[in-house]
Amino acid sequence: MTMITNLPLLRITQTALLSVALLMASQGAFSQEQQPHVHGVAELHVVLEGNQLEIELHSPAMNLLGFEYQANNAKQYVKVDDVKALLAKAGSLFQFQPSTCELTGHQADFSGVIGDKNQEKNRQEHKEHDAHHESISHHKDEHTGQGDQAHDHEEEERHHSDIVAHYQFVCKTPGELRLMTTDIPTTFPGVHSLNAQWIINGRQGAIILDKQQRDIPFR
Repeated sequence: MTMITNLPLLRITQTALLSVALLMASQGAFSQEQQPHVHGVAELHVVLEGNQLEIELHSPAMNLLGFEYQANNAKQYVKVDDVKALLAKAGSLFQFQPSTCELTGHQADFSGVIGDKNQEKNRQEHKEHDAHHESISHHKDEHTGQGDQAHDHEEEERHHSDIVAHYQFVCKTPGELRLMTTDIPTTFPGVHSLNAQWIINGRQGAIILDKQQRDIPFR
C-alpha cells in the first residue's frame, strides 16, 4: 500500500467538490494543479461534507474504452455503451464501511469520444454504413496498404480524450465512515494505477490504488 500525503487535488468539476477543495487549498491541504494525461493512470476524488459524499473519476478514455478519438463505427459505439453501463453500477464500483451511504445521482461525460450533439443520429448512420466502410477499407488496403488500423492509429496520435464520471451519495452516519473500497482497477483492466485523494469532514489524504490494493482508509 502506497500512502501519499502531498498530492495536488486535481480537476474537481462539480460545485460541491470545488467549494470544499478550494477551502482546503486555502488552508494548505491541496493545491489546484493538473496532472498530465497518462495512459494507465486515472484519478479518483472523494469528498464528504456533512452527510453529502461526492466521488469523481477522471480517466483517459484509452483506459476505459481502448481508444480515445471520436467513435467512428458501430463496434466503438457499443463499447461506449458498455462502459457507460459499468460506470453506472455504483454499488459494484464503491463499497463503504459502514455501508450507510446511498447513491442519489450519477453523471458521466463521454463528449470527448462521442460528442454531445446528434449522438443518436450519428450512431444510426454509422451502423447503416459499416458494411460500406469495411468494403472501402479492404479496397484501400489492397491498393495502398493503408486501412482502418492505420487511420485509427493516426486518430489516436492526434486526440487525448478523457472520461469523467461523477457520483453523489447521502451517508446516514457520516461520522462513522472509515473505509471505502473501489473495484475500478479490476473492472477496467486499463487502469493500472488509480491516484485517489480524499477530504472527509476537514481531514484529507491520498493513496495510490491498483488491482491488489483497492481500499481507501479515511484516517
